[in-house]
Amino acid sequence: MNCQLLRLLPMEDEENEEQDQVMSQRDLDTERVSNNEDFQIPVDSSNLNEKSQDIDLSLSLGLQSPLPPLVTPSQSPLHHFAQDLSLSTHQVKISSRSHQRRRKNPTGGMHESETIPRIYPWGTDKRATVCGIKDLISQNISTITGKLKCKKCVQTFELGFDLVGKYAEVARYILTQEDTMHTRASEHWMRPTLPTCTLCGQENSAEPIIGENDEINWLFLFLSQTVGCCNFNQLKYFCKYTDNHQTAAKDRLLYLAYLTLCKQLDPDFVI
Repeated sequence: MNCQLLRLLPMEDEENEEQDQVMSQRDLDTERVSNNEDFQIPVDSSNLNEKSQDIDLSLSLGLQSPLPPLVTPSQSPLHHFAQDLSLSTHQVKISSRSHQRRRKNPTGGMHESETIPRIYPWGTDKRATVCGIKDLISQNISTITGKLKCKKCVQTFELGFDLVGKYAEVARYILTQEDTMHTRASEHWMRPTLPTCTLCGQENSAEPIIGENDEINWLFLFLSQTVGCCNFNQLKYFCKYTDNHQTAAKDRLLYLAYLTLCKQLDPDFVI
């Protein structure tokens, strides 16, 4: 019995010593906490570094919310605006080219033929071209007629001119005035003296009736020296179909018209 008691006593003493050590350690920890000595909360250092970097980046950019997603150039509003502007410019260019193709020739239609029906016996089937004097005389055509309208009595009438006599008059005027005209129509041609009205007797009042371009009585205007009554576009029409300049001033076009008609009537005419 005594031997068993002796064996138990050391074991109890060991247990008491372990309990005393645990209690003393607890007392020591409690004292350190109260004195704030080397007290740390265990944390994950890697997560702490990542969070601190995010906070520093947000503070440096002055942002309180996450960064917006990146916008690619193709998604940018300026990119779409540039595409729309480029498309609009392309459409304007196409519209401009289409308008130029549709624009009519100022001297006539878009596709005028070189030939027309003969309206006057002294005319030909070619535009702005008359027969020669020899051909007309061979056809017994010696008088050239045309229609006029009086500015005073507003009546229309027909007047005739002698072919040979009037041609000689115009040809003589060209030969004598060539040096002073300098390839431009004189004032006498630019502001022609009109025939006298045979109905009311008013002088310088009968204007020739011009009509459409392909209806102009060019030989009658030439003999009466009233080609100057034609407007600018009508003179351009004549020069176009007689292979003359069309971009000159009216006095230049008018001079070319008189000279060309004179050579059509007499191909041997030389200034």
